[in-house]
Amino acid sequence: MDIQLQSHGREYHPELPSFRDKYIGVDAALVRASYSKLFLPDKKRYITGGIATQFHCYPNQIRGSDDIDLNDLRRVNWTEFAEQALQDFQINGKISAFPGYQVILLRRNHNFVVHVCNWYLTEENKFYLNIEFPDYSIGYHKKMLPIFEREFDQAMDYNVDGTFVRVLNPTDIIARKLVRLLNFYMHEKIPVFSAPSELYDHMETIWDQRGVLYNTKACAQKGCQECSTDFHSQRTKLRSMTDTYDIRLLLAFMDQRYFDDVMKSYEVIGRSRGEIEAILESLRSI
Repeated sequence: MDIQLQSHGREYHPELPSFRDKYIGVDAALVRASYSKLFLPDKKRYITGGIATQFHCYPNQIRGSDDIDLNDLRRVNWTEFAEQALQDFQINGKISAFPGYQVILLRRNHNFVVHVCNWYLTEENKFYLNIEFPDYSIGYHKKMLPIFEREFDQAMDYNVDGTFVRVLNPTDIIARKLVRLLNFYMHEKIPVFSAPSELYDHMETIWDQRGVLYNTKACAQKGCQECSTDFHSQRTKLRSMTDTYDIRLLLAFMDQRYFDDVMKSYEVIGRSRGEIEAILESLRSI
């Protein structure tokens, strides 16, 4: 089947962050409804990223998200992904497995995206959810597969409305986010966010930065070159803030012995354990 990439009209921007009262938590109805479509018996996958963190923290600590990040042990290309998604999400025009929502398949930013939205179906309560799968190259997937297999084996199962949802282990979440913080610094010169001591204040800085990012994106879409240039660094800054927040939340659940094993596997693929652990210690001392 030849599946074409679907795109929206100029006025529609699925990567534009929702307004702050539209960010969702792990228990949101639309998120819960997605699990039975994602965790089918023949799938070897697990949730990573912000939603994974939410499974392990208290409700009053949730910072919200507008996407679900998943990792699948099996690598697929775009055509294979789209064909399977059409079946799993029962996509047929504006009809889908999510009543009241349209499901659109996108390929962007090195991800395959299942974009669930009601913007075309209703003008009220505009809302969307992105379910994102990484678009790995063959070589990178082969290099990372031993780590992915370990993460899958160590992931935790949660029973949500009768569906067993596999979620990345807190220690693996911490390790992933530490590696990303190091990458931000090494490749984009974005330093590790200097977080306030109180988690509540840290959360407030995240909301403030989300507002800055939203306004920067909106300005860029009106043709402002300065905002277009600034958008990427502002987005990376927000990711640094959220990564440091998630790490701080999960430190209480970190298994030091398992973390040592995780670091050994990252050393094998050329990551600097010393620099990663230095970032960890700086966050522990806040």
